[in-house]
Amino acid sequence: MAWASFRADVVPVDRHCRNSRRYIRSNPDLDRIAPSVDAKDELRSLQMTVKKRLSLPHCMTAVQHVADRLIATSFFLDVQNRSVLGDGTHSFVCAPLCKFDDHSANLRGLGRLLCRATTQGFRPYFLIKGDAHGGKGMICEFPMASIERMANEAIFEVPKMNVIVGDDRKASNVTLVLSPHDGLEPEGFSLSGFPKVLATSVPQEDLLLVAEAPLRTSTSHQSLLFLAHLDARRQIRHLLAQALSPWTAQGQAASISGHQQPAH
Repeated sequence: MAWASFRADVVPVDRHCRNSRRYIRSNPDLDRIAPSVDAKDELRSLQMTVKKRLSLPHCMTAVQHVADRLIATSFFLDVQNRSVLGDGTHSFVCAPLCKFDDHSANLRGLGRLLCRATTQGFRPYFLIKGDAHGGKGMICEFPMASIERMANEAIFEVPKMNVIVGDDRKASNVTLVLSPHDGLEPEGFSLSGFPKVLATSVPQEDLLLVAEAPLRTSTSHQSLLFLAHLDARRQIRHLLAQALSPWTAQGQAASISGHQQPAH
């Protein structure tokens, strides 16, 4: 009964919209002992108590944090490129993406929310906490043009970002900060899938490009091991190609002889 009442209040009547929302459970302090599960007569009173408790400032802050966490997990990063820098650190080029489709009502609503969070002295931003960015991390602000395009055209397009990591075996974190005055979560909420080790998301073809790159004299010992491992894989692939070359050559010769024209 309580669940049916909740869904009737928050879920649209349209059938195609049902089951399209995400929920996070929150247990507010009732300031009294909760009734037993079979106390049906107290259900309505319990619902009113919960509504009153949720209207208290500390409960509203908790609910706002739930909403902010859901907003942050609407974004994720696509690791598109990796390179080893001259000082031995690793640079990952990442494209911010959104789980909502372009031209969808959810994406437009997300853009309007970011517009409301933007003030004269603040704009929502991503905070990158790769270990080579220092203790405070690196800030990548949402371009105002991107926010307005989300709100007006429901199109998501945000510039790529670089995440610099000293040890590619350690996890990095990227968060979304929606308010300049959040005392409980000053560094925002993690994007979907974070924290994570970015090296595990590098495209395979990009790893081979890194193996082909010339070594720098200032490259760290760890980076040398990484490149040596990839170079060994490249050599194995080359040896396999050589081993298969006789069969490949025979097949090509047979194909050529089959297409030769008779002599006149």
